[in-house]
Amino acid sequence: VNSVKFHPDGTCIASAGSDNVVKVFDTRSNNLVQHYDAHTGAVNSVNFHPSGNFLISSSNDTTLKVWDLREGQLFYTLHGHEGATTAATFSPAGDFFASGGADEQVMVWRTNFDRALLDHTLATTVRENSSNSKEQTHLPPRPKTAPHRQAPPSEPPSFVHHPYGEAPRSARGGGVADS
Repeated sequence: VNSVKFHPDGTCIASAGSDNVVKVFDTRSNNLVQHYDAHTGAVNSVNFHPSGNFLISSSNDTTLKVWDLREGQLFYTLHGHEGATTAATFSPAGDFFASGGADEQVMVWRTNFDRALLDHTLATTVRENSSNSKEQTHLPPRPKTAPHRQAPPSEPPSFVHHPYGEAPRSARGGGVADS
């Protein structure tokens, strides 16, 4: 296990592994609720979006991947680093994320998530929590292996700023991943 992070509401933990897999566990039941054959190289880090609806992973395969946890699917694959991506995290408001890599570069990206999608999933979460007095996880149980389906249309994350000089030529948004 290379990285573990708590979901913002504390009901889940995500883990990143050398087996190329991202896993999400329910902290109350200790059950595996989501399993992603995520990358073609070791997964180095995972971090939840502040809304709790998305997860970002970084890998030795040089990619960053954004996962839609509500739908249990890959949302975006992004390329930008010249080598392994070793870290990624969302800003406190969730409108940006930063990535670091073995290429000794730190990159800042705008999430560009579809606002309607975020509003819908946040509203759904509020309704779920208010309709049931029991504490619930924000992530419904999904099949243990989630399929790589096409994500809903949305502008892909975009490279914003390279704090240490010019951006690498390879910095580009990957849009929706090919299965």
